[in-house]
Amino acid sequence: MKSQIITKVTKKQLTLIPDSLSEDNEFDVKVINGSNKFTSFQIELTARGLEEKSDFDWYKVEPAICTKNPPGSETDFHIAITKPPIPAYDSTIDLILTTFSIEDEKLSHSQKIRLKVESPRKNIDIQLPVKIFRGKPGEKIEIPVTITNISPHFTDIKLELSGLENFEIPNNNLNLQLKPTTTQTINVYCKIPQQPTKTSYNFQIAAISQNNVCQSYDEGNLEILSYGIVEFECHNSVQNIPNKDGEKPNLVCYELEFTNHSYSRQQVNVNLVGKDVNKCDVYQSENVLLKASDNKKAILKKYVRRERPWFGWKRQFKFAISPYLHSGSEVEIKSQVDSETLTLNVSPIIPLFLQFLGLLSIPLLFLFLNYLRFPGHTAPVTSVRLTDIAGTVISGSSDRTIRRWQVNDTLLENQNGLKHEDRLASESEIKKAVRVIRFRPKHRNQVAVGLENGEIQIWDLSSGKLISRYLQFKDEKNRVFDLDFTDDAQTLIAAYGGGQIRQWNLDKPSLMDFNIRLRSINSKFTISTLGISENNKLPLVVVAGRYNNLGFWDWQNENSIYRLSYKKSNIANKNSFQPILGKESYITSLIVTDKKNFLITADNKGLIKTWNLNKIRECIINQIESDNCEPGEKIIHDNKNQEFPSIRSIAITEDESYLASAGDDGYIRIWQIKSRQDREFSCIYKKQTGAKLNTVDIKLKKVAEKNEEEELLIATGDDNFKVKLYRENINQEEKKVGKNANCN
Repeated sequence: MKSQIITKVTKKQLTLIPDSLSEDNEFDVKVINGSNKFTSFQIELTARGLEEKSDFDWYKVEPAICTKNPPGSETDFHIAITKPPIPAYDSTIDLILTTFSIEDEKLSHSQKIRLKVESPRKNIDIQLPVKIFRGKPGEKIEIPVTITNISPHFTDIKLELSGLENFEIPNNNLNLQLKPTTTQTINVYCKIPQQPTKTSYNFQIAAISQNNVCQSYDEGNLEILSYGIVEFECHNSVQNIPNKDGEKPNLVCYELEFTNHSYSRQQVNVNLVGKDVNKCDVYQSENVLLKASDNKKAILKKYVRRERPWFGWKRQFKFAISPYLHSGSEVEIKSQVDSETLTLNVSPIIPLFLQFLGLLSIPLLFLFLNYLRFPGHTAPVTSVRLTDIAGTVISGSSDRTIRRWQVNDTLLENQNGLKHEDRLASESEIKKAVRVIRFRPKHRNQVAVGLENGEIQIWDLSSGKLISRYLQFKDEKNRVFDLDFTDDAQTLIAAYGGGQIRQWNLDKPSLMDFNIRLRSINSKFTISTLGISENNKLPLVVVAGRYNNLGFWDWQNENSIYRLSYKKSNIANKNSFQPILGKESYITSLIVTDKKNFLITADNKGLIKTWNLNKIRECIINQIESDNCEPGEKIIHDNKNQEFPSIRSIAITEDESYLASAGDDGYIRIWQIKSRQDREFSCIYKKQTGAKLNTVDIKLKKVAEKNEEEELLIATGDDNFKVKLYRENINQEEKKVGKNANCN
């Protein structure tokens, strides 16, 4: 019966030189499936005189087994013969190449190949069964060596060990005699010096004999384990605020001196621990690198910042020093002083004797504070926005008003750092609570306002007048949860609580005009937040909301929404609590950024993630199902304390260098974006505001007096009806120190 497998080989005459790098012992095989079945193939070589069940590996096949292929398909194999199948040199051996099917034993094909085995070029083979060794200074190391006499003669062999300078190496086990074609394993000993010059040694063991034309050797590595002590002390363990530095009176620096008495290079850092650590801002300093057995002292700086209270008495904070090594070695850290505690004394801004005088003028002070009291919102603040120049804050509230605030730098500024300028819109013009405010691109004196009755209003900040209103009858009582503009400022896209996404043309402002709504779609879930990505490859409206649903809509071409699953499997801490996604799970806020090529989301379980929009576009264009789509998720912040503080709002600076978040736990958190390409975030700021935060916005600007410094302005709106502004100076020294905060 004619074989239904066709096998083609590139060589039928092979040459093998043992221990040689020649390619004459390799060939390719092309297998053609001539049957009418889907099947996979495997290739096998046999030699006469070799046991059929032998586990002796003398050749390699790639791939070992091919995948199932249809009739008529071709499969390529590569075969390399590494050793003689039988001990025969200077002779030619017949090999049988067999190709057979895994699924059908009747499908097979065999042919003969000749292998010429030449004599090896070297007569001795040496191998190190173990390549990597570890030991401490002064310790004796045992190195097993396997030597094989390939020649047909008795051979005297001498072992030479090189690369281990200053090591004590006995000569009593470096000479031996081997019978022909025999193998022997011996142990070579060496003793590590008490003061090694390196932490890692690459060494070589060579076999020398008169019969060996080519030198045989093998290589290994000896790693010196570190041990010993690292001493530290602090000469300025007591610090005072205000300090002597006039530029930074609220910032102190503790200098810790480290001396390395171990036999390896060490990387050391320090943590400050204790109940008072959370009451101050502790800045993470750079790691200090200590050379091996270096008696020179290295300085590690730890910065602590604490705002001075206006009133009260001198406060004292204590921090325990907890140094640690990054190597995780057996090196101990010991203090040269009895106490390992740092002390910080903070004096109030107003001296104690002036405070007593102030008690006598409480009635006058009450009248003065009442004079400085500014009007504000009378219900929770739902949305705040900082203007481009960060001089004005616009806020909206459930009290049906829109207010304008000026950033105030004078001594008469109120406790929120803002001066109330005017009420842009009142209850008579706004029928329902304000849900969202957005500035209009290219018209920065205009804002769009989304209301709880489904209405969208455009207001002019210069004149304080209402420009236009957008509403459909069926959207009444359908809350506007979020909205955004396209870059040309001519199109507005809004998301509603009922799941609708509507596109509005702003060239035709008119109340309840059905012609100005261009397109709409229903996402089938309650939407909390929205963003627009105007990428030429595939423009998208990104929406998110209940059940952590995440949807993508090509608003220019498609009538369907691509929904992506909200995975939690890539959280770095696998032991962290994994909440069940349910109807109470919401993605509360999102940002489309990085020239609109990646996405940042936050949810009401305290998780902040980034998504690669380019990968998501590829899934949409190639029609890959959402469960199989790999959107490049990456965690920025995970709630490791399992308390699930809800994040209500996130915002990013215009240059995409800082990210802000705010939520139910009342904390503002700021991340510095170190790498937009790799999406690397580092937390630099955390502040407790004392109220449940609903909204946040952030701007970065230069400090006018000191151009080398930058200032972050963070505006928030909370459940206590307050609009507040916070400032954070970012100067070159703090950037160098690597300012960091515990953002959990």
